Amino acid sequence: MTALRLTPEERELLNQVVAGRDVALRSLAQAVAAGRILTIPEANALRDAIGDELAESGVDADVGAVNERGRRLDALIDRIGALSALRDA
Repeated sequence: MTALRLTPEERELLNQVVAGRDVALRSLAQAVAAGRILTIPEANALRDAIGDELAESGVDADVGAVNERGRRLDALIDRIGALSALRDA
């Protein structure tokens, strides 16, 4: 069973992404961290920001492979979906 909240590590990663990408998403990051189920548009806004971060910093450009940060970001995209209305769509 999936935990209903982000882990401390997931919260920290999400906060890093939001701070670096779009501080307007801070309230959504706080909401999901507090356990609120996000709407599909809200979840997609966070997932888009995380995806942009993954594309920029989650791939080793020399070999074109996803690095450790990229794997963590990819997992966070999935977790945001699982903690939102996307899980029921």
